[in-house]
Amino acid sequence: MNCLLLLSVLLPITFNVLLCESGAFEISENWDCLADLNTRLEAEKRRRNNFDINRNKTRPAFTAFLNYDVVVAGLHKMIFPDVKVNAGGHYNPITGVFTVPFTGTYFIHLTIKMKEVLNKNSRYYANVIATCRHGGFYVNFKRNEELYSASHDVLFDCNAGERMYVLNGPAITKYEGGKETYFTVFITDLK
Repeated sequence: MNCLLLLSVLLPITFNVLLCESGAFEISENWDCLADLNTRLEAEKRRRNNFDINRNKTRPAFTAFLNYDVVVAGLHKMIFPDVKVNAGGHYNPITGVFTVPFTGTYFIHLTIKMKEVLNKNSRYYANVIATCRHGGFYVNFKRNEELYSASHDVLFDCNAGERMYVLNGPAITKYEGGKETYFTVFITDLK
């Protein structure tokens, strides 16, 4: 006897239906199959729902500038008050802190121009901190006529709630404002 196996999905119950040449059919409950199919269907619904939610989220991004010259001494947070873009509002120009709103991969760019370095040992660096898990990265400065300048890009996988900010190195440093020093972060991939 030749039979054709059809799968009938009647949510929340699934049955295997066997149609045979004789026209007779059997219905057999297959609970393992039901559980597997229902699990896969629910997972697909969640994936599609998350895709729709993520596609419609405001992608966090900001670019903030140092709009005036500033002297920073020791390990202090740098504030970039002149915000040109702050999609989602997750960068605080008063504290200089970007709070990660969604788990994902973030692109970080930092450009710094120094007017004067007021320390003896000529150690010039700033440190971008993406709290706890990442530590951060150092930006080393090179002589460019009378200014020291550097730029650095990095990708970090961040969890929601983590904080990023720029921390001055141990030197007493005068940073150039006027759009020459800025901090940019944006998400490249939601997890």
